[in-house]
Amino acid sequence: MMEHSPSCWKHDIFSQNIVKVSNYDLYYRSMIFYLEEEPMLINDLLKLLAMKIDLTKCVQVMKRTGHIPLLTSFLKSV
Repeated sequence: MMEHSPSCWKHDIFSQNIVKVSNYDLYYRSMIFYLEEEPMLINDLLKLLAMKIDLTKCVQVMKRTGHIPLLTSFLKSV
């Protein structure tokens, strides 16, 4: 889905499938993907993945990309 995003990406289908993935690297790749495709939906994705990801690493990834302000509502909820 991430490689063919213009033709096959839909937020609801992606979120149903990403929670079934057991590869932690894909969680962080999906965060970057969301920042590129639909940055306003990043909080929805992170709420789904909150129990599966390392929150410290999540914040580090967002700091590197410069999008930490987008996570304000997610970080307050965690």
